[in-house]
Amino acid sequence: MTPYSFEFGELLNAMIVQQTPAVIPCAPQPPPEQQQTPSRSVQMKHNVKIQILDTVEEEKEFEAMSPSPSLSSCSSSSSSASASASFNLMHLNLNALAPEFIPGTCTGTQLSRPIQHRFVPKHAARAKCNIYIPKHMTKTLLTNIVEYFPNTNALYYYLDITTAFQINDEQLKVTQLPNGTQLVLVHYDLRCKHTQQWLYAAVTPNDAHKIEVDTEKWLWKVDEFLTAPQILSKYALDAEYLPKSSRAMKTHGLYHQLKTQMAVLGGINDMRLLTEQKWSENCVTQVASSQKCKKHKKTTTQMEVTMTTLQWLQSCVNSWHHIPAIPIVVYENREQNAHWIEWVKMVYVESAQRWLGVGFRYINEQRKWQITSVCLDKNDIHNKHRLISLQSSGEMSSLHSTYDAYFDQFETGSTSVRWY
Repeated sequence: MTPYSFEFGELLNAMIVQQTPAVIPCAPQPPPEQQQTPSRSVQMKHNVKIQILDTVEEEKEFEAMSPSPSLSSCSSSSSSASASASFNLMHLNLNALAPEFIPGTCTGTQLSRPIQHRFVPKHAARAKCNIYIPKHMTKTLLTNIVEYFPNTNALYYYLDITTAFQINDEQLKVTQLPNGTQLVLVHYDLRCKHTQQWLYAAVTPNDAHKIEVDTEKWLWKVDEFLTAPQILSKYALDAEYLPKSSRAMKTHGLYHQLKTQMAVLGGINDMRLLTEQKWSENCVTQVASSQKCKKHKKTTTQMEVTMTTLQWLQSCVNSWHHIPAIPIVVYENREQNAHWIEWVKMVYVESAQRWLGVGFRYINEQRKWQITSVCLDKNDIHNKHRLISLQSSGEMSSLHSTYDAYFDQFETGSTSVRWY
């Protein structure tokens, strides 16, 4: 039997119009004088042109053939050219791994979308040494946000360590835009004073500000702070590409930790935590000021508080309930990248006329409290308390003014403490 090749599109249209089964007409037998012609065209009903091909010898192997040039062309004339072109499907090599064909394209590739991958800092997980934040930008931001900070130093500390939170929570991602631009967005839990909307830092590769190629410092820089609608307008990035708040995360966010621990906060009033601690071994971590600039060293009077364990315990008993425990955020970026809530109880040492803070951490696995540190500097405690950002917490925002007032009730001023 001789196989036939024909224009399937026109035949299919005829079948649809007639709504009757299509029957492929048999080719008329050519006159004897034309039987030597290898192939010819016959005009059939519905203007269907059937091409008669040679008889296929089943035992003969097919020879590899290249696809018709008309198949690889994406020009406008390809449609008209293909109407008159015929080819043998058996001779066509199909590539299963070929890209998907999309009408109207010559390459067969889809329109590109932004691609994201995790931001990996070259230095300790925080903004410092990784993301350059210009001073003028911090100053401008201070006057354009709802949240209150006493100065630009306090705001920079907040931005610096909040960046660490975002890295720890894998919210910092490098977004590759279709035009080749790289962009990192940071959620700082700060609201625009004019619109009440969240502000995101738009971070791009640093090419002009204090970049240190040899040490790979400051490879990124903050360009501006934008709201979600502004990001959508400028970069065409919707909510899918925005980082989540490290404070508002449902399972391990700071607000969740705070509410959970407030329910068991009474546990730190167990005096056995103090009496069982071996104070005379002086092994408790002492946390002084985090500001290590020269100006701070000149204005700080070096004062070491010394006392016996008994004097210390008596001071704790006398002042334990004067000031409620104050929550702070502690972060680690050396042995591990992590952050968590701790609570500080202020103790007045009458012999030194100074206040010292005792840091407590709740261990979820063991369901108990443990002493972690002694806090020596009021400003350091306050900076770490601001990291919770109660001002932006919604239902707990009223606690902001409550805790803030506690800092007016004590002064520190000690640089170290020693028990004997």
